[in-house]
Amino acid sequence: MRDVIRKDRRLGVRAVAEEVNLDRKSVRRILREELNLRMVCAKMVPKLLSDEQKERRKELCLYLLQRIENEPDLFNSITTCDETWSIYV
Repeated sequence: MRDVIRKDRRLGVRAVAEEVNLDRKSVRRILREELNLRMVCAKMVPKLLSDEQKERRKELCLYLLQRIENEPDLFNSITTCDETWSIYV
């Protein structure tokens, strides 16, 4: 399993499970407990944004800040769709 992850760190649990012929629960346990890996999310962001994109991003950030003030546990309810495994020491 370590070789599968080293070959492509962007693989999700499902893809790793298919590659090594194990169920997802076992793969998660091995990745966390035996290989000492954790999931990290990353997204590429364009370096140059148009004025419209900058304004939209600003509006969204202000909206999220306002929601966080009103809902302190907001981030506990966020689910992401990208998985990357990295070594956690």
